[in-house]
Amino acid sequence: MSAIQSITNLLGLPGNNLRPALEQLSEEEQNRVATILLRPDLNVRYSQTTETLAINTSYGTINVDGTDFHHIKNVYVNGQEYSVLPQSMLDGVDALEHLTGSYGEVMLALDEPVGRRSMGRQVRRSRNQIPGDIKMEDVQRTAYEDLSRAGITYNNLFQELGGVMSGLPVSVGDIMTELSANRVPENEIPHFLIYDSEYKKEIMSRMYMYTMPPETPEYHYETVHANDPTFVGRLVGALGHEEGQYDREKGVLTLQEKGFTRSITNLPDVDEKGVFHNGNISYIPYHIGYFAEGAGDRIERLRVIDPVEQAFNGVRLQYTLTGRGDVKFKTLLDVTRNLPDFDNHPYGEEILDTLKRKVVLSSQYHESNSLLAEYNGTADELGAVALTMLDPDAKGIIDPYGTSNGRNLGMIFYLTKDARINEDGTITPGQSAFSKVGELMNQYHVNRDNFNRNQMSFNAFLTSLDVQERNVFIGEFGMWNMEDAIVLTNDLNGTVKVGDKMEDFHGNKSTISVILDQLNEDQIKERHLEHAVEFAKANPNVDIITSPSSLASRLNMGIIHEGLDGERADVTLPDGSVVKDGQMQLMYMRLPQTAEHKSKDYAIEGEGRRYSTLFRYALSSKVGDLYKEGLISQEVHDRHVDEAVSAFERLGVSFKDDNTLIQPGNVNLYVDAPVTVSMDEFHHVTPAAIRMSLMNQMVDGKINIDLGDIPLESRLYDGNITDSQGHNVLPIRIPEDGTIPYRYMDVFTQISRGNVEGLQKAYRQFSNVDYGALTVKDNILKNIDTMTFTEGAKTTVIVPDPSLGLDEVRSTVNDDRLIVHRDPAIKAGNVLSVYNVGGGAPNVIHMNPLTCPMQDRDHDGDTMGENAFRNLNLSPELKDEFFRRSCPTENLNHYGEVNLATGSSYFKALAKVNNMDLSDITFADGKSNEQLAAIVEDKTRQMLDSPKSYGAYAISFVNEETARESLCRMADDGLKGNRTDIERYIKDGYTPEENRSIARALIAKSEWTGLAGATTNKLIANLGEGHFDILRAAMDTTHSMTQSTLQMKKNADKLPVIDEGIKTMKKVMDGHYSVEDSRQILKGVTEGLLPEKAIDQFVDGVAKEQEPGKNFGYGVINHKDTTTTKLAYASARSFERAIQNLGEEAAKQDGMEV
Repeated sequence: MSAIQSITNLLGLPGNNLRPALEQLSEEEQNRVATILLRPDLNVRYSQTTETLAINTSYGTINVDGTDFHHIKNVYVNGQEYSVLPQSMLDGVDALEHLTGSYGEVMLALDEPVGRRSMGRQVRRSRNQIPGDIKMEDVQRTAYEDLSRAGITYNNLFQELGGVMSGLPVSVGDIMTELSANRVPENEIPHFLIYDSEYKKEIMSRMYMYTMPPETPEYHYETVHANDPTFVGRLVGALGHEEGQYDREKGVLTLQEKGFTRSITNLPDVDEKGVFHNGNISYIPYHIGYFAEGAGDRIERLRVIDPVEQAFNGVRLQYTLTGRGDVKFKTLLDVTRNLPDFDNHPYGEEILDTLKRKVVLSSQYHESNSLLAEYNGTADELGAVALTMLDPDAKGIIDPYGTSNGRNLGMIFYLTKDARINEDGTITPGQSAFSKVGELMNQYHVNRDNFNRNQMSFNAFLTSLDVQERNVFIGEFGMWNMEDAIVLTNDLNGTVKVGDKMEDFHGNKSTISVILDQLNEDQIKERHLEHAVEFAKANPNVDIITSPSSLASRLNMGIIHEGLDGERADVTLPDGSVVKDGQMQLMYMRLPQTAEHKSKDYAIEGEGRRYSTLFRYALSSKVGDLYKEGLISQEVHDRHVDEAVSAFERLGVSFKDDNTLIQPGNVNLYVDAPVTVSMDEFHHVTPAAIRMSLMNQMVDGKINIDLGDIPLESRLYDGNITDSQGHNVLPIRIPEDGTIPYRYMDVFTQISRGNVEGLQKAYRQFSNVDYGALTVKDNILKNIDTMTFTEGAKTTVIVPDPSLGLDEVRSTVNDDRLIVHRDPAIKAGNVLSVYNVGGGAPNVIHMNPLTCPMQDRDHDGDTMGENAFRNLNLSPELKDEFFRRSCPTENLNHYGEVNLATGSSYFKALAKVNNMDLSDITFADGKSNEQLAAIVEDKTRQMLDSPKSYGAYAISFVNEETARESLCRMADDGLKGNRTDIERYIKDGYTPEENRSIARALIAKSEWTGLAGATTNKLIANLGEGHFDILRAAMDTTHSMTQSTLQMKKNADKLPVIDEGIKTMKKVMDGHYSVEDSRQILKGVTEGLLPEKAIDQFVDGVAKEQEPGKNFGYGVINHKDTTTTKLAYASARSFERAIQNLGEEAAKQDGMEV
């Protein structure tokens, strides 16, 4: 991609105006300019009116002539204008590089201050200002009540307060930092802002026109000397002073100048380790990565920005270039929080050094240079930048083990321990291939594991609470260590509880299912754990029992080599046999994701558990209309409809019938209100007074402002916002008992000034909130029937308990039946009804692990949503029917196949060692669900009561051969893995090419999962309410595409087939084929993922309801009228087109001019 194209992409449509000026530059100059403008620490905007490109830096604004890049107009620093050295001394592109460079470079490029700096202006008292004789507590009370109704949350704080605080020395970022530092609960934000905030004076002044009595701040200074080995000492020296007075708590540095003092405010408290502190919050700033324009590969073009240095130089320049007045240190937002206790962590120094070397690639690359963009041919020559960390020439620069997961995999990485960042942002390689954490992990043979396991354990290490060597036994253990769970014989000196999360150095993350020495006799008997306890007594030094199944599957053979390095001991099993050197030592991390941390009781904390659209459809596919009758409140539904109507009206769209929302003939491209006031009334009136006036005049939460000849462009259709008479209006809408949102304040400011361009810009900024509320993924249209529960609602960590019946759980929710679900609920089985037998551990839900496949769950920290049956608004008889239709037993027959983990290596291994016949676990002979459930539960209890089930397929660590043969026995018996792979990876580990392929596969899994999920969303959008007989098979069919993306965890070669399958299913659902062709196509793309009976059931169900003679799904899942549900799943552009079309059609029906 050319440098010119990169710049125009950055600036959007206005960027095209820069093309003539850019084309005047040489190719080398174009690349230099593009490298500057694409830097993530700079904010760039272009004004078509003044033909000026404004570049906001950490110290001020650089204004470049948009017609000639060799001409820099001026630079503003805290309101003071500076000229730049003439072109004869410093050419424009050179000057631009200097002005965005180091402190010295900026000082070299700047010439003289222009004119005399304004020392501030005299502000006359507004005619609308609150009189000074009103008591402050009265204003505070009113302000608190108003803020409480405004619905301010952490998520919307920047939108709501951004306009209010603009132009003040206090930013919304400062307020957010203060709220976070004080850990203010969301429902207490209004009270804190008005009564406790350090910035309450500024908030009250701007919002409520109230000047608070002046306060003389009380400082507690300490003397800081120049170039002390501290952040502040360094700053004092950089500013040319010998010493300064520093208030650590308030973050204020005061310096004595000739005849006056100056202060630098908002300084972070940086301790001797280099950790930043703000109140109770500790953090470490990270570096921002980007790629320079021009020739070279990714590593050669990689540049790194240090935000601390940028802020440091910024405040230094502001202080130097402005002769008087205070200067504010820029709040650092690019930081890592949730830090470990460095002083008490055994590897605190290694973690600290590694975190200081964290680099986050600029978010601009998430879309432009994703793997999806590379695959589709839309990325530039950089390709998928998330793969940079494993590029061959990244050695010595980037640690190959360290990154994040999910969407950020590869977009976050860590520099090696001795790589050096140069002043120009380039990186000089070090001698080490690893960071300090990576170097430590490498001592334990993690080089024998693959990239996926490396990044998991590296990421966990950085946040770990503790890392210790533990005595470990690897063997099947009565299904208590099934699907990533681990069994503990003791509580590790009181440091862990059931449900807490641990992880070894090889990417095996696990939750604790049971701690054997914490059980009483009744619990041991009830849970059939007699042999497990016997094992613990016979082997008192064993701490952790984990399963060999995961090792055979994941092939993370670093475990074998780490186990062979340490001390070992024999293990005696309950059946009397001995595993030679069955006990070995592994490093284990205790993680902060404890059960207590991850769980939530919504009756005590939070805003309640929300039950989403997908949850509603998954449950409705089983219980039909009983969902609506039992769980949907008409009052809540109506409130959500009102919220949607208000959002639409603020964007210029209204409805003939608000209750119907999106339907053909119901959409108006205008908005009327019971009251309309003229904009002229508010000329030179303060924004706060405008807000109060509108609040007093509006009726039923509605009022329009007549804007005269000033048009506001609608975000939802091609036209201006008008009322039915064609007058340009600004619609103000608030919910019942609400207040005008504070994000209107900038709009009111522009109205007061009569600033047409400013008003249009402010409205567009303001309208982003409503536009997003209607068009983002989790939008308010999807959630019209989303209910929120508090009492009887919890989120808890899932742990296995094979002693339970298939329909049973142990939970601390006080009810005998529960609705439980796993998000996202993209298939019917994700939502189940279960019996609660009680006796569960705090913060967890115990479930039979054989039901894991129903909900796509495992035990590596997964959580479950719980809701008490008492929240169902149904009669006892209907509750019973609801349960019958949605319990696990009802879900056992999955289109003729058994929907349990009875085919897993965990179950089959125990059957094998106990000589149990599993051939009767089938529906082929006509069994009922209840009969099959009884058979499985009986076999499970036989396994639990057999001593052979505790230690099956144990691994002997006498030497590499015994370990290999122990593991290969699982493969030879057809349980898990294959001998060839096991032997190879124990011996050689993974090649760099394999690791790059695995990284590519993981990125693909993350990016393509969204595409697969979109198929489910579109199906639901078109299917709409009802169609319960189709819904289950429909969701299971589309869910198969999500399953297919999971196959890419290790093999990126499957990507073309999976991508084509997703696209093909989309075409089927869109009605491109006949009924029978669709049937065969769907069976082809779901082969191995879904039984053919599911496809037959889905296709037959749709064909029965669709219009005869048409392609598959016509009038059922495609070619349907636009409705609220359908629009809720549309893209933003499709949403706009639909509103435009519906509005124009309705206007024609009404005889109005379109």
